[in-house]
Amino acid sequence: MNKRLFAATGIQGLLIETGASHPAMLTVPELEAVSEIPCETVARLEVIAESLIPTATSAPDLIQRLAAAMDEAALKGRGFKSIIAYRYGLDFDPERPTPDEVSACIDALLVERDAGAWNGRLADPVLMRYLIWEAIDRARPLQFHVGYGDSDINLYRCDPTRMTEFIRRTRTSGSSIMLLHCYPFQREAAFLAQVYPHVYLDTGAAMAFTGFASDSLIRESLELAPFGKILFSSDAYGLPELYLCNVALWRRAIGRIFAEWVSEGVLGEKDAERYIIALAHGNAERVYSL
Repeated sequence: MNKRLFAATGIQGLLIETGASHPAMLTVPELEAVSEIPCETVARLEVIAESLIPTATSAPDLIQRLAAAMDEAALKGRGFKSIIAYRYGLDFDPERPTPDEVSACIDALLVERDAGAWNGRLADPVLMRYLIWEAIDRARPLQFHVGYGDSDINLYRCDPTRMTEFIRRTRTSGSSIMLLHCYPFQREAAFLAQVYPHVYLDTGAAMAFTGFASDSLIRESLELAPFGKILFSSDAYGLPELYLCNVALWRRAIGRIFAEWVSEGVLGEKDAERYIIALAHGNAERVYSL
């Protein structure tokens, strides 16, 4: 059944962010085997740190091990992701934290851990900023969750324009800033993608929750952002049905929008086909070097 559902999507490559794993879910190699679709990975920054903090002996030890783990993730995967929007907000300080600030925060965290008071969840904004800047240094695409999420977010702090100064400072870094999902800030994300050359967006997660109303969501993302800066994303999680349903919703919306433009004579058929191919997979292949 899994194989049949994946085959129906038409997807020819999967980019899997591994931070949302669960014991009941397939591993990436298992998903690749079941779906018969090549899989690449994106590493979640907070998960990298959370896997190392329990056994860290000191701040220098953790810093050294984080650097090695991120080097490995950059070598094996296609990029990084931060969920600072969940843990803090996108209105984080855009300044790179100093080594003294980072060491002091790690020392405090290790004291908390040794006292049995750490819950295993990285939520310190200084350390999350440190991880973000370390990812930027590795010049890989860096994803940010934006907008709609679970009940532990403050939605107004997930507006991507709140991280504008950080985006300005990373313009020539060699890292692409990927704004994921974006609802209800798809227009704000489109603005950032329009004015900053290294910013891209998708509307993946919101499609599953807006259903047949997702046409307007996708249309709004196309208003201002260049077609070369928008990526398709299913944001599917756990169930192959989600991949198929989200692909169907996106195809339905993008087909209606471009058919309307062609029928009204504002876009030629060949140009429409070229743009749809870019949105569906071409842009992702280029940005993630697939």
